Amino acid sequence: MKRTVHLKDFGIRRDNASPAIAEAIAAAGEGGTVVIDSGVWQTGPVDISSPCRIIFEDGAVLSMIPDVHLYRPCNTRWEGADCYGFHPCFMIHDTHDVIIEGSGVIEGNGSWWWETANRKRGVQMEPVTPEEKELAALNPGFREMEGGGGGRESQFLRPDLFEIYGASGVSVSGITLRNSPFWTLHPIYSDNLDISSVIVRNPYDSPNTDGINIDSCHSVQVHGCLVDVGDDGISMKSGCNESGIRRGIPTYDAEVWDCTVLHAHGGFVIGSDSSGGVHDISVHNCRFVGTDRGIRMKTRRGRGGDVHSVRISDIEMEDCLSAISLNMYYRCGAYNPDDFSLDPRPVSERTPRIHDISIERVRAAGCRASIAFIAGLPESRAERITISNSSFALADHRLADPSLAEMTSGLPCRNWRGIIVRNADLTLCRTNIASTGIAGHAVYEDDGGRAVIIS
Repeated sequence: MKRTVHLKDFGIRRDNASPAIAEAIAAAGEGGTVVIDSGVWQTGPVDISSPCRIIFEDGAVLSMIPDVHLYRPCNTRWEGADCYGFHPCFMIHDTHDVIIEGSGVIEGNGSWWWETANRKRGVQMEPVTPEEKELAALNPGFREMEGGGGGRESQFLRPDLFEIYGASGVSVSGITLRNSPFWTLHPIYSDNLDISSVIVRNPYDSPNTDGINIDSCHSVQVHGCLVDVGDDGISMKSGCNESGIRRGIPTYDAEVWDCTVLHAHGGFVIGSDSSGGVHDISVHNCRFVGTDRGIRMKTRRGRGGDVHSVRISDIEMEDCLSAISLNMYYRCGAYNPDDFSLDPRPVSERTPRIHDISIERVRAAGCRASIAFIAGLPESRAERITISNSSFALADHRLADPSLAEMTSGLPCRNWRGIIVRNADLTLCRTNIASTGIAGHAVYEDDGGRAVIIS
């Protein structure tokens, strides 16, 4: 029988409230309600595997204990690869009809995780601690796993702050997520999700602390959220390289609106883990301020994946490095120099595609590096890219190097602050580009680039 219970009534241990939270969820019954009362509750991982409602009272804080021993190995997807990682701090999995709401906080206490990861990065190239060795034993072939650079070699696979795995009908509203050890809000293999009025805050220099990553999910709504993080803001993903291609589960039927992104590497992002495909995405009425890039799509050879049918409209940007970046020469986490060849390569399932992208009614002021960077591959052009009814302007001070517009490898450096189009077909319609800082046209057609400008 479902009922409403309060966490404070379950014999809270001062050092770890995890057992009490589990008891409260069980006592509430299937479909019942647990109230997280006002106050700071020190806790290890929280695991939700049945329908329920969790209400965070004003002033309620779940403060995650930064102790790696508490976060036992858990089946997850980590930087695009299906594997075992440390258990997420707050996890909803293999269930349905879960509501998380209120004005409270899930505090990740990420500084210990960030500092430890930074000490290991580029130095520790194999598992050393017992916890890392345990993950390595569960992840055979981990050295060959392709993906990002967050700690694959050491197997120090930091936990997501809030993960939704294999669930349906989950609603998350009102809460604040902050100081995540790794990615912050990460739905995987889930559907019928509603994420509203969530605040995500991580320091800009915190490593790999993406805000909201929708990963191989469908029927998703993200609206009214504020994201201020140290990596990409709101992104669509679907697995990385062989792992993502093998699963072949795209992200689709997702809508993002009325969101604000601050200081992130990208405001709205697709990739770079898009090997399962991303399509039928709508983004509108959003604001990106101080982000490195506003609209960002990134991939490279080897990743595969078909990204298409994306419509982005009514976007305001201020003080970005670059307003738009569609980059198929993305360098981060790459090991094979051949991925960045300027010559055509054979087309296979591992050849990525980007096509049928509509961007309209964008107003971008104060672009500090360049207006836009659109680069396909010689064997897989970025096709039917349209920018319409928009206006872009460079900053009048604090200009940055144009090469900072995107993280590329293999491409020649072009000192160009307008729009670079390479191995891509761009239609530019009723769009004003002011103060490009370079004499002549605002669009530079690089190798294989074609632009049609309609006044």
